[in-house]
Amino acid sequence: MAKLERRLGGDPRKLIPPKGLARRTFDRLAVRHAAYRAKVVAHRQCKLERRMRKQRLPTDAAGWRALRETHGLGERQT
Repeated sequence: MAKLERRLGGDPRKLIPPKGLARRTFDRLAVRHAAYRAKVVAHRQCKLERRMRKQRLPTDAAGWRALRETHGLGERQT
């Protein structure tokens, strides 16, 4: 991913390719970077869920709500 980011000239979410890089190539590399990023995020999510299951923590919103109520924390305020 770092190599792709260097070729894309930094942040791949920007709309303009760096000077000297064709738009078609930029778009192709940006799509590849997005796919890799999605794969990394999915892997981290699975790893986090495994860690939470190992520690017997809830993995869904209802479970977290029940855990807060059990410990007297009430509703979450945003």
